[in-house]
Amino acid sequence: MSHLTENDQRLQRPNTSGMNEQKTRKALLSLGSNLGEREQYLCRARTAIASRHRIVRQSRELNNAALIVTEQPDFLNQIIEIETTDSPEELLLFLKEIERDLGRMHRERYGPREIDLDILIFEDVQMQTDFLRLPHPGLIDRAYLHVLLAEPPFTESEKARHIDAARKGMLSTLLLPLGLFIASVAFVFLPADGVAAPIVPAEALPEALPVHESGSFYYRSPASVDAQEQKAYAEALQLHYADFQNDLKSDFKKLEGRSFDASLLNDLAVIAAEDNDLEGAEALFRLSLSRKDALPTRLNLIFLYLSQNIEEAGAMLAELQLKLSDERRLAVLQALRIRRFDVAADRFLRSWMQAEGLLPLSPSLKKAAKETAALFETMERKKEALLLYQEIDSRSGGTDSDVVSALARLTEDVLKDRDLALSLYRRLLTLNTAVDDEDLRHYAQLLFKSGDFAGVEQALKRLKRPSIDDIRLRITARLRLDPDADVDALIEGASSVTGSRPRTLFLVNDEKRPGQPSLFDGLLLNATQATLKGDLPYTLRMEFFGSADPATIAEDRRIQQGVY
Repeated sequence: MSHLTENDQRLQRPNTSGMNEQKTRKALLSLGSNLGEREQYLCRARTAIASRHRIVRQSRELNNAALIVTEQPDFLNQIIEIETTDSPEELLLFLKEIERDLGRMHRERYGPREIDLDILIFEDVQMQTDFLRLPHPGLIDRAYLHVLLAEPPFTESEKARHIDAARKGMLSTLLLPLGLFIASVAFVFLPADGVAAPIVPAEALPEALPVHESGSFYYRSPASVDAQEQKAYAEALQLHYADFQNDLKSDFKKLEGRSFDASLLNDLAVIAAEDNDLEGAEALFRLSLSRKDALPTRLNLIFLYLSQNIEEAGAMLAELQLKLSDERRLAVLQALRIRRFDVAADRFLRSWMQAEGLLPLSPSLKKAAKETAALFETMERKKEALLLYQEIDSRSGGTDSDVVSALARLTEDVLKDRDLALSLYRRLLTLNTAVDDEDLRHYAQLLFKSGDFAGVEQALKRLKRPSIDDIRLRITARLRLDPDADVDALIEGASSVTGSRPRTLFLVNDEKRPGQPSLFDGLLLNATQATLKGDLPYTLRMEFFGSADPATIAEDRRIQQGVY
C-alpha cells in the first residue's frame, strides 16, 4: 500500500468503544466506478479487499445513472459483504488506501471517479466522526442500493432492516435535542464584493436584528417577529419542499431555473437535511450559494460534508480561513465546537495559529486558543492542554495570568515538576495581586510538600475566603516549623469560617525535616483519633492536641516541651 496522507494518519487511532479487535464482524461495502474500464476497477478493488478480508457475498454489477451531477458517464455499482477483524476506522483507512493505489483522483463532489469504496453497514454499529458515519446515510435514498440489496444473495428483509438502521442512525447523530444548540452566530451574508463582514454573536446583536432559529443543527434565515408571518413562511417552505423533491430526483435543471432567492433555498436545504435527504440538501445548499455567497449557508454545507465527505469539508474550511477576519474565524471555530466536530475544530485552530507564524496572538486567536486548551483539560487531554497553554504563554509575552495559572496547575499534574510549578505560581503572584483562592491553595500545598512552611503561611494569609481546611494547613505548617508555636489565635479564628463542615485532618507527615521532634507525629495521631463535635475551635483543639480545654493543652505542651 502507498504512504498514508495526513488525513489518513488522523484516522489511524481507532475509537470504537467496546470492540474486541480480534472479533470477526461483518460489513457491507459499496463499490462504484464510472471512468475507464469500470469492470476492471471493480475487479481489482475486490481483489485488494480480499487480500485482507474474506468476501462472503457479492451482488451483481449494476449500471446506474449518475446522481445530482448528471453530465458524466454512468456508474457501475456493486455491493459486497465481508468478514473483518478491523475496527470501522481501520477498515475505512484500508479502503482509502485501495482507492489511491487504483489511481483515484479527487474531483468535484459527485463528479466522475475511477473507483469509489464506502462502508454501508458495520454490523449494528452506529457512529459519527469527522470521517465516518455508520450506517451510511446513502442507504436511505439511493435507489441503486435498494435494487441491489433486494436481489439475491441479499433479501428484501435485509434491505428493510438496513434502511431502517440508517434512518435511526441519522436521527440520532444529525439532529441535536431541541434547546441544546443556542444561537451564537447571526445569519449575515457576505457582501457582493466578497469582503467579509464580521459574524456577530447573538448576545451582541441589536434587538431589531433577529438571529437564526435556535434548536436547529443548521442555520436558517432570520425569522419574522410576527408569529403569523412565521407560521405562513413555515407552511410555504413545506409546500415548496414537497414540490422540489420531484425536481431534485428527476429534473435538477428545472429547479435551477426557478427564481427563488438564496435564503429560501437555504431553508429548503435545511428541511431536506433534517428529512435525511442529504443529496437533496447538498444540491439546494449549492444552488443557494450560487445565488448569494452567504457564510451561514457555506457553514451549513460544511456541517453536511463533515458527516460524509471530510476532504471537501476540509478544503472549504481552509478556504474560509484564508478569507475571513479573525472575529469570523473565532465564530466558525465556536460553531464547529458546539456541534461537536472537535477534530475539524482542532485542525482549524492549528492551521490558524500556524498561519500567524511566531507573531503575538491576536485577541480573537488568543481567545480561541484559550477556550480550546480549557476544553482539552475538561476532556482529560491534559498533555495537549499543557502544550497549547505553553504556546499561548510564549506568544503572549507571559503576561496572561489565566494562562500562567493553568500552566502551574498542569505542570505539576502532568509533568510532576514541582519546582517548575512553584516558579510559575511565583510568576503568577507578580502578575496579579488578586490571585484566585484555588491557585493560592494549590501553591500552598506545593510549598508544604517542599518543606517551605513559612511560605505556606504567607500564601494562605492572602486567601479571601479561607476554609476550615485552609486553617488546618496553616496550623500544621506553623507547628511543623516550630512545635512550640502559639496557634491559639488561628484556632479561635476558625469560629468565623462559614460554609465548611468539620472533618479529620487530611494532611500526613510525609516529608519529615531532619531533627524534627516527634511531638508533631503525636499531634497528628491525636487528630486522626479525635471525635468531631461542637464548634470549629473545639474541633481543631481536639484534632491537634487531644483536648478542647486551652489550660490543659498549655500544661500538656509545657510538660512535653520539658520531656523533648
